Amino acid sequence: MRRLKLTDAEIARVLDELDLLDASEAHRSPCFPYRVLGLRVDIQLARDALVPHLLPTRKIGRDTVTVLVGHLVHPDTVCHVFLSTIRDNVQIARGRVASCRYIKGGSGVYETEIRFEHPIDPATFAATAVRTRILLADDSAMSRRLLTHLLNGLNCEVSTVTNGNEAVMAAQNELFDLVMMDVELPELDGISAVRLLRCKGYLRPIVAVSSWTDDEVRQRCIAAGCDDFLAKPVHREDLAPIIERIKPEPLVSSMLHETEMAAIIDEFVRDLPQRVRTLEAALAARNSDEFAQLVRRLKGEAGGCGFEPITQAALEVEQLLKAQGPPGDLRGKLAVLVKLCLSARPATCDTAFGSNRADQSDEPPETPQTPPRQPNEIAAAS
Repeated sequence: MRRLKLTDAEIARVLDELDLLDASEAHRSPCFPYRVLGLRVDIQLARDALVPHLLPTRKIGRDTVTVLVGHLVHPDTVCHVFLSTIRDNVQIARGRVASCRYIKGGSGVYETEIRFEHPIDPATFAATAVRTRILLADDSAMSRRLLTHLLNGLNCEVSTVTNGNEAVMAAQNELFDLVMMDVELPELDGISAVRLLRCKGYLRPIVAVSSWTDDEVRQRCIAAGCDDFLAKPVHREDLAPIIERIKPEPLVSSMLHETEMAAIIDEFVRDLPQRVRTLEAALAARNSDEFAQLVRRLKGEAGGCGFEPITQAALEVEQLLKAQGPPGDLRGKLAVLVKLCLSARPATCDTAFGSNRADQSDEPPETPQTPPRQPNEIAAAS
């Protein structure tokens, strides 16, 4: 297996210099940091012959991964990339070399970009790729613009509404990691909108935003069900800790190595958003029997699909229900369960959630050495 003839320290220096070069050129890439010192990449160097390499990686995106290679690789060369997930499972992505450039002062190193045949979900492999989904409710166009600018800089995906009724409807119909609710909204004010959402069983985080800075307004927001309060003008240093706290950590199945489980895992993950809504609706209706049944079913099926953290969180909710614990404690446990459910990633890791998987018999050619873990091939998206 071919490797770079550089020490780990030399590799880190080259990668750091490339990152600095991107920053100095105001490079805006859809890729995210993805540093693996020894990622297996099989490169076709001769007719029908894939030669395994163990290469350091630099970044990964929906369509590409960038690696360092010790020799020139011609564009359009076939590659099989053994991507390492955040849980150290391995999944194979087919691709072709898009570019290969010599790095000056890099001791014979070439930065090589490999473009995947089919898009992947980069968050399965790099936690920094997860975008936090934000619903911003504010009737001021300038406030929306300023807050969106701050949130985009924190790797957030922002949707906006202009009144309280729209905020309630959007929060219930779409999946958001955080609702930012301005206190003074037309049609339905922000505090009333928050109170209504909580009455409807809404479990996800809500932060109040207001030009009012006195403690009385803050306390009213918290009493209505807000998790935090931000006073305008909002600064990055105030917003960043909140985003970091609620940001979903990608959760992948511990059964990715079982190829035959991929379709089942995909189906389970695809249904989780609706399960969250059903849980919230049962909570709002105070239907304890239905709610307990939903939690039990989630506990059993999550573990069967390799999502043990979801099973554990559901077990804690179930135990609290049996003990008839305080409502506040129950909501806290449920919020953890909901966050885990919305953090789960599909097994196929493509952007279509694997709705059209490739034929599993279509395996890459055998190579002189196999990876240390059983790979689960990334499926093709139509």
